[in-house]
Amino acid sequence: ASGRIVALPFASGDEVAEGATILSLFEDDLEAQRKSLVAEAKLVAVQLRRNRTLEANSLVSQDQVDTLSAKLQSLEAQIAVLDARLSKMIVRAPFEGTLGIYRQRIGDLMQAGEVLTTLVGTSPKRWIDFKVPQGLATLKVGDTVTIRNIAGSVIDMAKVIAVAEALTSETRTYEARASLESANLKHGELVQVLISISKNINTKPWDIC
Repeated sequence: ASGRIVALPFASGDEVAEGATILSLFEDDLEAQRKSLVAEAKLVAVQLRRNRTLEANSLVSQDQVDTLSAKLQSLEAQIAVLDARLSKMIVRAPFEGTLGIYRQRIGDLMQAGEVLTTLVGTSPKRWIDFKVPQGLATLKVGDTVTIRNIAGSVIDMAKVIAVAEALTSETRTYEARASLESANLKHGELVQVLISISKNINTKPWDIC
């Protein structure tokens, strides 16, 4: 949602805990609407209590009590809708991680869809996604592949944890994902994946970048 930044509790590069608030926005119109509805709901609640007392003494009709009760429920529902919209003005960390660099400041207006920063998990676990050409090799879950950096130095062995069943129509490749623990491997880093080719292909081991 769009709104004015009222809180940025952490600085770029800080580590944040899961569930921590990393951004709070404020929307004047929504807050004003909520305050107005809350005030009206309090007034209707007082009137409803008074009318129920009068109804017990047969001084007002049941219809009047029912009307006030329905109005109070409607106001409470409207307040709940605004609360749901206001909850979208707060961004919380979905997991423990390290914040990337951001340039927004308190008081800035953020537009809907605007990116604040990245959040990188603190776990050393990494996923390596790569594509294998049709007929080159048949990978299955549990196989191991060698991970090398772009300079060709071996980083570590990774275990295949997922293999797509379908080939892509454009490139006739299938996707695979391997997992390893390497704190030195940055998220998004380009690597080479060394796999064993099928026995019926007469060629050298194939690098997949």
